[in-house]
Formats: sequence, C-alpha cells, structure tokens
Amino acid sequence: MPPLDNAERHLAGMPVQRVAAALQVHNTTIYRLQERVVVTGTTFERPRQGAPRMTTPRQDRAIRRSHLQDRFQTTAATARATQGQHGRPISRQTVRRRLLDGHLHCRRPYVGPVLTQRHRQA
Repeated sequence: MPPLDNAERHLAGMPVQRVAAALQVHNTTIYRLQERVVVTGTTFERPRQGAPRMTTPRQDRAIRRSHLQDRFQTTAATARATQGQHGRPISRQTVRRRLLDGHLHCRRPYVGPVLTQRHRQA
C-alpha cells in the first residue's frame, strides 16, 4: 500500500501533531495544507501571476532586432532608448532578460589597455 499524503492522513483521523512529526515539518505547515485542501481541493500550489511585463511583445522583438544589428550595443543604451508600457522606462535587467528569451547573450564591452600594432605582433 502506498504511503498516505498529508490530507489522507488527516482524513484517516491522525492528529495534526503526529502528521507533522511523521513528516518532520512544523504543525503550521499541516494546518496550511489542510486549509488549501478545503479551498482548492488539492495540496498543489496555485500558479502565481508575478509582476506585469514592462514591455509588449512588439518591443521585445525590437530589442532583439536592435542587438542583432549592433552586437556592441550595451543593454543600458537599449534601456534608455526603449519606453516601457505606461510611459515608464525599462531597466537594463529587463533588456537582458528579453535578450535571453531570444537566446541572445549580452556581453560587456571590453575595457582594458589599448593594444598597439607592436603589442599584437609580439
């Protein structure tokens, strides 16, 4: 016989404290699971919405296209040039995420000593 899940143990008459001890979790966890079963009928977590996207799909395509045309363009420059929804500016991290969604990897421009022809010959 397969082991019982939390809701089944509760329905079988086992006290919450014993269920919590058997699963090595806090009593509150079992109480919350019971409440979730009563409300939703399952112990699975409900999907969450998350924060609304700051850019439209059209803007996402424009961001990817601009970086394909100019690979040395920085994400900060793209963020400054792109107006988000509701007139709010978007962040550099938003641009990075949109590029990663399109399987593009943004790179930092190299900052270092300038190499002369003499350096390159050596």
